[in-house]
Amino acid sequence: MGDDNILYYHKVLGHLIGKNASKYHGKHDKKSMTKFMSIDYIYDRSLENKETYAKDIGKHFGLNKSTTSEMIKSLQSEGMIEMIVDSNDARLKKLVLTNNALNLVKQERTLFEEFYSQVTNNLTKEEIETYINISKKMIENLKEED
Repeated sequence: MGDDNILYYHKVLGHLIGKNASKYHGKHDKKSMTKFMSIDYIYDRSLENKETYAKDIGKHFGLNKSTTSEMIKSLQSEGMIEMIVDSNDARLKKLVLTNNALNLVKQERTLFEEFYSQVTNNLTKEEIETYINISKKMIENLKEED
């Protein structure tokens, strides 16, 4: 598998994103990128008056149930989220951001925007849209059947 293979570039890009993201996210409590993006996802959904459950996080980020559960437990122990029993179904627990998480979102969004600008520097809007569309197709190709 040489450097003419899309998987090669995906691996290198993923490694470099992780390495460079830690420079930005390391400035505030060293949250992993997935944890921060999960907090950000819950925040965005709350702005739309949508409730968020563990299954939503797992589905959105392509995580299996055990990985999702571990991450949620970690976020809960770090004081970033609370789990509130759903009033319509006691088996479900809504994920609600704490004030700590809300403060983190405010701090991290600026850093994330700086990082995003670094990653997308020299790309046109059309190139970014093409990359996103191709990535969505590849994600769909690899999604596991529920």
